[in-house]
Amino acid sequence: MERKNGWQLAEAAGDAQPHRMQRLLNNARWDPRDVRVDLRDMWSSSWVIRAMY
Repeated sequence: MERKNGWQLAEAAGDAQPHRMQRLLNNARWDPRDVRVDLRDMWSSSWVIRAMY
């Protein structure tokens, strides 16, 4: 399936119902710059941990 719906995203996150995921996607306010920094930090720390082993 090319597009995911609330049920599929919720199940992938381990939720039994889609309500929390739908609320997050519909109501969250994200600063794109902050998200970019967070993703970069998560990726770089993950890469460093893998490189150590």
